Amino acid sequence: MKKTKTILIVLSIISIVGCQQNPTASFTANKSEYIAGDTVHLTNTSANGHSYLWTMPDGTTLTTTNADYLIPANQGFATLTFALEAFSKNGKKNNSVSQSIAVIPASVFSIDGSYSYNPINVAGSPYGKNWQITAYVQNYPQEDINPAHAAAYLMIKLPGTAAPTSAGTYSLQANDTLALGKAYIWITRVWWELQRADYVSSSGQLQITIENGKVHAVFNNIQTNYPPYTISGNIYCP
Repeated sequence: MKKTKTILIVLSIISIVGCQQNPTASFTANKSEYIAGDTVHLTNTSANGHSYLWTMPDGTTLTTTNADYLIPANQGFATLTFALEAFSKNGKKNNSVSQSIAVIPASVFSIDGSYSYNPINVAGSPYGKNWQITAYVQNYPQEDINPAHAAAYLMIKLPGTAAPTSAGTYSLQANDTLALGKAYIWITRVWWELQRADYVSSSGQLQITIENGKVHAVFNNIQTNYPPYTISGNIYCP
């Protein structure tokens, strides 16, 4: 009788162990593209998992069911990868999955330098002919056609064939009123153009000074609506 009970207990244990299902690891992120400084919220959607191991982009690990990750505020353009490993109840079965997200900088422009300018004809401009100053994201050349980098392309257009004489500080507010996929800001005699299809508006401060015939434009925390960039810097034109 004792032998029979022992056999039944052993068979029961074997049955329990044998019924352990293979876990399937899976998770979702709350967005696919983030701005530096954002928090990534990761939701565990695994099946048959009993315990979990997360691996963050910086190498740290977590054993919680769900996970959050704070992207460093100074993070540049990057692709960050998260990994999740799900384990069965006895820990003998496991399954892993990984997922990547895109990150763009919180502050795109950091420009200090001299740029040449030339008179050009600009369609739709009230004055037609403008002085054009062109600058690009720091560390990304003009030839870079990556959309994420090209998003930071900008132009300041100063009307007339000579250096402007209107100095001062201007408040900026713009909307894509022409439905051209570009945000135009008209401030007295200055054009500001954000050259990307999904820029729809922006606001902030642009200070124009005239120093010995040279134009000095200072951007102070220009805020764009989408993508939510902060733009600042200096441009001097001869």
